[in-house]
Amino acid sequence: MSDARPQSYTTHRRYVPLYHFVLPLLLLLNLGYAVSRLIKEFGFASIVFVLTALALVIIFFYLRAFATGVQDRLIRVEERLRFER
Repeated sequence: MSDARPQSYTTHRRYVPLYHFVLPLLLLLNLGYAVSRLIKEFGFASIVFVLTALALVIIFFYLRAFATGVQDRLIRVEERLRFER
């Protein structure tokens, strides 16, 4: 690698505004609306709506965790290959 910049969190972090700022807000608004609808009109459809909104919020947080886990494994493989050389 010819890049002389040191690797650190500050040189590798990246914010995607739609993903990091807009999407969480929309998902939380959706969850809030689903809960308010459940309180007003308790029924099977409202329960499914809340569970779906909650699942979307959970997926949002796990997407980043899974990507970070894959990145960590890839870095470990690269380190092992460099060590073997």
